[in-house]
Amino acid sequence: MKNYLKIIMKIIKVKFLSCYEYRIDFFTGIMSSLVVQVTNILFLYIIFDKIPRLNGWSLYETAILSFSVSLAIDFYKLIFSGLTYFPDYYVKRGHFDIILLKPINELLFLILEGMLFTKISGIIVDLIILFIGVSGAGFGIAEFFVLVLTSFIGSLVMGALLIIFCYISFLQQRFLQL
Repeated sequence: MKNYLKIIMKIIKVKFLSCYEYRIDFFTGIMSSLVVQVTNILFLYIIFDKIPRLNGWSLYETAILSFSVSLAIDFYKLIFSGLTYFPDYYVKRGHFDIILLKPINELLFLILEGMLFTKISGIIVDLIILFIGVSGAGFGIAEFFVLVLTSFIGSLVMGALLIIFCYISFLQQRFLQL
């Protein structure tokens, strides 16, 4: 188990260094993620600047709703974005044997190989705005952690659905060859 964790940490380190090797692309991805988050914040602020309560919802409650969903999507994109290319790259092009040669679980390798580190900035902004929304709406720290956990579980559900669709595409490609 200890060696397994060392291998995982080395894969993450190599993946992060390979992302950082292309600095302009890496920082452009981080900046684009930040621009999307700032646009979401400005959109909510502009609406609630003119209308203080929208059908009983305050700015903080709407921020909680919006940024908990955004946090789930950013967790999903951080962890499972590499699986979206699985059917095309690994199955159709025949690179599946590369995965089988790795000394770790194939699914774990696919997840680690496709991690999108530029989404970390979006996750940080989501967490900050979510914390501000929770404290502004009068909730406590326990509710904040429940929202973060719920967002993470939501991203795992989206990832599970993606894995199911990847499996179906793998079977479809296999049956087309028969």
